[in-house]
Amino acid sequence: MGLRMIKWCPYYGFRAIPPPHDVSLTPSPTRFSAPRSTHPTAAMPPTTVDLTNATRSVQVFKISGFTATKEKPGYTASMVCDVGGFEWQIEFHAKATDPSIYGSNDWIMFRARLISKGSSGVAASFGCRLVDPTPTSGNNNPPEEIIKSTVVHWSRSLDIFLVRWSDLQSSRYRKPKDDCIFVQCALTVLEPKPASAVAQPCDAMASNPSSDLHEQFGELLRSQKGADITFIVAGESIPAHRSVLAARSPVFMAGFFGDMREKAASSSRVEIHDMEVEAFRAMLHFVYTDTVPELDDHKGEQAALMAQHLLEAADRYGLERLKKICADELCKGISVGTVATTLALAEQHGCLELKSKCMKFILDAPIRSRGNKNRRSAADVTVTSAKAMPKLSLTVPSPDLHRELRELLRREKGADVTFLVAGECIPAHRSVLVARSPVFMAELLGDMKENAAASVVVDAMEPEVFRTLLRFVYTDTVPELEVEEGEEVTLMAQHLLEAADRYGLERLKRICVEKVSMGISLDTVATTLALAEQHGCLQLKSRCMRFIVATPENQRAVAATEGYKHLKASCPSVVDEILELKVKKGTSSVTR
Repeated sequence: MGLRMIKWCPYYGFRAIPPPHDVSLTPSPTRFSAPRSTHPTAAMPPTTVDLTNATRSVQVFKISGFTATKEKPGYTASMVCDVGGFEWQIEFHAKATDPSIYGSNDWIMFRARLISKGSSGVAASFGCRLVDPTPTSGNNNPPEEIIKSTVVHWSRSLDIFLVRWSDLQSSRYRKPKDDCIFVQCALTVLEPKPASAVAQPCDAMASNPSSDLHEQFGELLRSQKGADITFIVAGESIPAHRSVLAARSPVFMAGFFGDMREKAASSSRVEIHDMEVEAFRAMLHFVYTDTVPELDDHKGEQAALMAQHLLEAADRYGLERLKKICADELCKGISVGTVATTLALAEQHGCLELKSKCMKFILDAPIRSRGNKNRRSAADVTVTSAKAMPKLSLTVPSPDLHRELRELLRREKGADVTFLVAGECIPAHRSVLVARSPVFMAELLGDMKENAAASVVVDAMEPEVFRTLLRFVYTDTVPELEVEEGEEVTLMAQHLLEAADRYGLERLKRICVEKVSMGISLDTVATTLALAEQHGCLQLKSRCMRFIVATPENQRAVAATEGYKHLKASCPSVVDEILELKVKKGTSSVTR
């Protein structure tokens, strides 16, 4: 097939926040730093090869005048450092708010922002923990480090919400005498292997990265980019995206795109009554990520209270999995003091399994009746004691974010952009696309948006390839490549690799690379090598080159193929690399 050079469009993001003039973020003495090592890694067993090259920088920051910083909610301080060949800005935010975390308006936050202009696809992790500079002998265990990792593009960041003000005030980590705190930050950047790595004797391809669907939609919620609906909850404005909400909730689907749409579609603002702001934010976080960290971050009564509010919200908006998660959390907390309230809640919201667990708990404990004065009461009993019982739990269904987004794509409800591919019209949803692809972000919301209308023409791509690309964007899966190897599967993987590189979908690109590598043969290796060179697939390129020079017979057979002629014409520098590798092996069959 003909290969095309496709230019990848860089991600357009916000500028980094400049450091303030009146405060400094000062690194502690150099004894806390871990400079980049120049020594080679220790010898490894002969059957293994080091596939990664990472740089780690560890620094401890002193925040002076700590108490005063809480008076300015938007207060920040920052410094710039070089890690892994990239410039990073480490920022301290005094009172940060994260819409995905319950009660989040007083968090101490540290941020590592990539500020090397034009950089993309940088794999990095950022970890923070509080440090006690004068630990006592009886209390010197360091707190657990909070770590976040992702693939970062220019102006994107890794955010760590370290600790809440209320928890830090009485902590041993705040020194009242000096009014300061110390925080250790560790930034690790995964670097590409040097060019010499292509000749290493390793046949195994690196494993594909795990699904990051929930992380990317969580970032969409946090950034609020492309939000087209605003909820007013207890006076607070909370932006969101109609398509994501409709995919996850039948109530939102009916309100935005169904028979109820007349009321909702006429305004971009919707007022929510009878719900706490924290509960609504936590529900939105679940809608976007299929996770409920609020129930993990709180213990005891706080967790139970949040679970109660979230259960009501989940029932209100038809979020069955969230409802089951909350019911399970309440079930685990059933006790003499909570069973009556939990039973009432289960009855009101149709949680039959939770109701059954409560009834079973009550039957195993002595009770006294409170009478039958109020027949509307859902649970008219008081438990006075209960024998020790094993911890109760419910069955919670597996995450279904990808399935519900797949159904949104299939039904095309609420689609607000149409792609024209080889004459075919393919509807999609802007918010889903921008959450997953930096190129779609730039085309639909960024500096390229003036060229984006309701219809977008996609050149040099087959409709079936684009449809497969969209299915991956919505579901993070590629069933088309899960079948056994064959010529058609390899061809689809090659086309998808081009499309993934074009739209900045790194995980899809890695999946395609693995599938293409399985189809390497004497007939395909030259074409695959050209593809790898054009789209920056270094590991695939290495495998192709080693296949070619493995034996003189391979070299002669490959040199006679049409693919090799195309390789010489389109990528002459790669032919030179093959010749250099051949010389190192002491063979001489491949010619220019």
